[in-house]
Amino acid sequence: MTAVSQTKKQQIIDRLKSVEQNHNVKILLAIESGSRVWGIYSEDSDYDVRFIYVRPTEDYISIREMRDVIEAELNEEYDIVGWDLKKAMRLASKSNANYITWLTSTIKYTENKDFTDLAIKALEGNLNHRAYCEHHVGVLNTTLTTYLLKPTVAPKKYFYALIPMASVDLFLQHQTLPSLDFNTMMQGVQNIDNPWPTEVLSTINDLLEIKQAGHEKDKIPTIKILDDFITNWYKNFTHVRRDTIQCNAVDPEPFDQLFKTFAMTYGNLEGIA
Repeated sequence: MTAVSQTKKQQIIDRLKSVEQNHNVKILLAIESGSRVWGIYSEDSDYDVRFIYVRPTEDYISIREMRDVIEAELNEEYDIVGWDLKKAMRLASKSNANYITWLTSTIKYTENKDFTDLAIKALEGNLNHRAYCEHHVGVLNTTLTTYLLKPTVAPKKYFYALIPMASVDLFLQHQTLPSLDFNTMMQGVQNIDNPWPTEVLSTINDLLEIKQAGHEKDKIPTIKILDDFITNWYKNFTHVRRDTIQCNAVDPEPFDQLFKTFAMTYGNLEGIA
């Protein structure tokens, strides 16, 4: 089963072309996020399409307030949402983990290579380690308090906790952005200073098989070994590890320049082919 078939990819590209036309914007980057890029998708997993767009130059120098998010489609098959370039650069300057995962996604629908090359360069040596980790832990905390520790749970919710945890552990171990592939993450957390327990990894592997063989809305009884592991990891991060992580200042200038470059040259940018 392919994460995104060629037929589906073209259907998504056609939808993105409609976004450009309907909203008078140009899309600089459109990617797949979530379960399909993590490699943990089920047969009925939706398509989580995320994009960064730029508006005509005059929109940015107008006194009119413009929405900085386009929610193009949200249903059982598609979740298509985009950020205005200005919003994306503002969040990039705060080391927002969502922005970074969009930029590093391995499934791209369209890409302005000049933009992505400059965006990646702007992050080099210019990342607040603590802010990046705290964003992941915030996602973990929301998942933990909202979905886990209940009698039953959708298997995918466990992965919404485990992936942020693995991302933090691998980032702090290697000081580089981790792979988005879940199996690669699970191999990586076996070789860190505080490796994940074998019985936890075995349980995760079994859970992944259940998740991929089932449906998105299926529920199972909660798994105590995972509940305990996730809860203890979270407590250790908030009470011990958090304050040891580098909280370095980020230079906003590269992100500001990136915004200006593409906002000021809107008329020269090509839309999706």
